[in-house]
Amino acid sequence: MQTKLTLRLDARLAAGATLTIALLFVAQGTSALRWTRILGPATPGWLYMWRLYAVGAFFSLFLPTVVGGDTVRAVALARHKTQTGTVVGSVLLDRAFGVAAMVVYLMAGAVVAPQLLAPVQGATRWKLSAASAVGAVGVAILGVVVLALLVRRSARAQALWRDGVALISGLRHRSADLISAFALGLVVQGAY
Repeated sequence: MQTKLTLRLDARLAAGATLTIALLFVAQGTSALRWTRILGPATPGWLYMWRLYAVGAFFSLFLPTVVGGDTVRAVALARHKTQTGTVVGSVLLDRAFGVAAMVVYLMAGAVVAPQLLAPVQGATRWKLSAASAVGAVGVAILGVVVLALLVRRSARAQALWRDGVALISGLRHRSADLISAFALGLVVQGAY
């Protein structure tokens, strides 16, 4: 069976395209604002961060999507800031706030419309043998051990680790920034 798709160039399409573009700009700008909240008072400014988000979004089209844009953002901001660990930590936290917001939306959706999850639950089957599970856990443990050894033996890795931990610790003490970063994460995921 062949389906024919036709596209009508009319006012509704123009309005939909305009709204989509506007929501994308809102999401990018709000993401940049969330990133400034994570970095705190030492941030270079919202417009600069928004520009980095736009550059990262562009590069996400060509680099691996999960890390491409984030890596470009981190490298660009690291040129502006001296503490690379802070920059890397801020990008990871920025991503974590987005994931946390998606989890909140998933839980809210499960409460509001549980019937939408029933077909997915019925079709989902875990096919993981005990040997595969043990292997996966072993690989994860090995990865953590290798990372710990790298951090322990490298002064640069220790400095990156300390800067990242300091960022997280500092954000924990700036409760207003912590709460606003999470709330902005909800706005960003809602816009998307």
